[in-house]
Amino acid sequence: MAGQKNASSRGSNLTKGTHKNGPCELRASVTSIAIRLCGLEQSQFIHCAANALLRLARHVASRLDRPSLAREDSPIELARFCASLHDLHFQYIGVPEAFWPKIRQLDKVLPNVSCEDQHSPQQFARLLIRSIGRGHTKETWGSIFPMIYGKSMEELCAEFEDMVDFCMLL
Repeated sequence: MAGQKNASSRGSNLTKGTHKNGPCELRASVTSIAIRLCGLEQSQFIHCAANALLRLARHVASRLDRPSLAREDSPIELARFCASLHDLHFQYIGVPEAFWPKIRQLDKVLPNVSCEDQHSPQQFARLLIRSIGRGHTKETWGSIFPMIYGKSMEELCAEFEDMVDFCMLL
């Protein structure tokens, strides 16, 4: 009987929110969720960045009169081509210097490339502006958006917000 009383009193304390570890457990749970969300955003950022680098490499190939390498079905050949590029090639096209080594090492990025429908330019812009990209990262990646997407990072982020607003109406 005493066991029943303890069990029922424990249950009532939990439902009333008076359990001695309640706020701590809640804080731990919220922290755990925040860590998972941060990890998810980091994973999305990696895939979006890989897709952006692949797009940038295709842009470079097409500007250097290598349209066959710019096609979607030849990333391995594109990576080989990019590894052989010189600084003058990047300067000629106007690729920011921060991306030269990344493009040259495209083969290391390819495993992180995902379907572009899954990680859109709008989503990448939102990640950079809202949470992941701070300071130098945001500025660096933002500098290539017009080159590879035809729009600024801010324009694409606004499109993402418009898409989310539209979906909320459905």
